[in-house]
This record gives sequence, structure tokens and C-alpha cells, in this order.
Amino acid sequence: MTGPHQYSLDFVRAHGKPLCSGIIRDRFEDFQVVEIPSYEITGEGEHCLLHIRKRGANTGWVATRIARFAGVRSVDVGYAGRKDRHADTTQWFSCWLPGRPDPDWQTLNAKGVEILDVRRHNRKLKKGALKANRFTIVIRELSCGNGGQPAVEERLEKIKEEGVPNYFGEQRFGQSMKNLLLADKLLKREIRIKDRQRKGLYLSAARSYLFNSSLQERVRDGSWCRRKESGGSAIGSLFGKGDFDSPAERKIEQQMSEWCEALLMLGMKRSYRALVMESEDFSWEFITPDCLRLEFELPRGCYATSLLREFVDWPVEMETNA
Repeated sequence: MTGPHQYSLDFVRAHGKPLCSGIIRDRFEDFQVVEIPSYEITGEGEHCLLHIRKRGANTGWVATRIARFAGVRSVDVGYAGRKDRHADTTQWFSCWLPGRPDPDWQTLNAKGVEILDVRRHNRKLKKGALKANRFTIVIRELSCGNGGQPAVEERLEKIKEEGVPNYFGEQRFGQSMKNLLLADKLLKREIRIKDRQRKGLYLSAARSYLFNSSLQERVRDGSWCRRKESGGSAIGSLFGKGDFDSPAERKIEQQMSEWCEALLMLGMKRSYRALVMESEDFSWEFITPDCLRLEFELPRGCYATSLLREFVDWPVEMETNA
């Protein structure tokens, strides 16, 4: 691969081609996400926890509005994970207010933002401090193929039992692959980015693409869930310094050597990610013949769209940056 125009986000599916097409995110309530924390709220401390429901709002934008309203630095506001903008999502934010009373949070003027609860906590929320996310997704204008509804339900049963490849979703790469294209320029030293957060976002997109590409190779040869079946932990790596690798990862490192060498020069350390994405409490219901509702829980860091793509197609333009 020599240029960003050759990158594809149409990674190989494990369960075959989608059996139907439809529309997701037709309205905010069609894509609901509820964050499940991994911590117990202490009820006291220097940090104010805000339980927020948002619609049509970017997580980073909400954090910025909280900081401005409270008169604190942006780094004093924390959250466990970014949630989709074009969705109805519920999550916690923290705001450091040492020795200060809580402001009247109900007067926070932020479109699409509702304050559900306010509590005190003893530490800032850090990214990854959540157990899982609970999804309720409605797919409208559903058009099934020759197998009809029975074939779709059979595919859903297979997904429920076997899981799906734990690909990073298209949201990770930005609208029109913006994050990936800027990562390419950054790693090839065509641009310089001083902002640490932005730089981290683009490097993360690059490593996510490398992970997806190597996972795709495992899907092709059937090894993506082999260790899971033998009772082991099926994991792959996010590229960086370290000894863990596989034939699939070595292949991608050779194909994208320029990126990999640049990531090593930047001191990126290898980290790990599950190859198989398994859902909990997975259920579905055909509300009407052309409208399907799904409910399931996914571990942190997993993308609902990576599950959906294993049985349904939707317009690409519906996917935007989270």
C-alpha cells in the first residue's frame, strides 16, 4: 500500500455477506447507548460526577462546555469513553472542583444535553473506566434477501453463539477517513501536529487500521477465533515495540512498513486487544417486517457497528465521526 486512496474499510466478514439492508440512526432514539461503569461512586471527594444524557452531541464538545461552565481547565474534566454523536447516549463525566461548591448544573446551556444526576467522587474519570456499554438499536426500512426473515434470524443466532471479529468501527477513522488520512501524512512526516490530543487521535487511527488489517487476515484463514475455541484468550496486538506477533501481523507489518517504522520511532508500545467480540444478553425482535430492534451489551472498546455489519448493510454516509 503506497497511499491513503488505497485504504479500504470494507474488512472481511466472518459470517458471510450481509443478508439484508436497512437504515440505522434514522433518529437519535434508534441508536441508544448506556454506559455501565466499572467503579463504585464514593459520594464524596473533590470531583463532581455528572450523569448526562446527550443527543446529537460529541463527547469532547460536551466536556468542553462543562469546563467552560464550571470555570476549570479542559484537563480537569474527564470521561470514561467517547460516545456516538448521532445517537441517544448516557454517560458519566467528572469535573474537578477542589474546595468549591457545585454550580447549578441545571443551568448548563448545551443543546442536546440533559443532566440526569450529580454526585461527588474521589477521583477523575479516566478513559477506559467502564465495564461495558448497553445498546438498543432499531434498523428501519429493512429489506431482506431471498432467505427472508428466517435467514436473518439464523445469522443473528450464529452471531450470538460465535461472536464477530472485534474490528474497530468506521467511526474510529473519522468522517471520510479523515483521521486515517491525517495519520498517513503525520507518519510520513508530511505534516507536524503539536496538539497532543489530536496527534494521539491520528496515531490511534493508524494503529487501529493495522489491527483491523491483521485481524482480516485471520478471518480469511479461520484463525481469528481458534484460540478461543481451545480455551485460550484470543488476542491480537496494536502495533508498537514488543515481541508479540503472528504470521498475520508480520504480513501487515511488511506491507505497511513505512507506518510501522514511524510508529516505532515515535516510541509506541505494543498493546493488546481481543480478536473476538462477544455480546451479552443479545436479543432481537421484528417490530414490523421491515423494522428490527436489537438489544445487547458489549465490553468497553467494542463497536456495535462491527456486529451489525455481519448481517446488514446500511448507507455509508450514515457513519460519521463519533
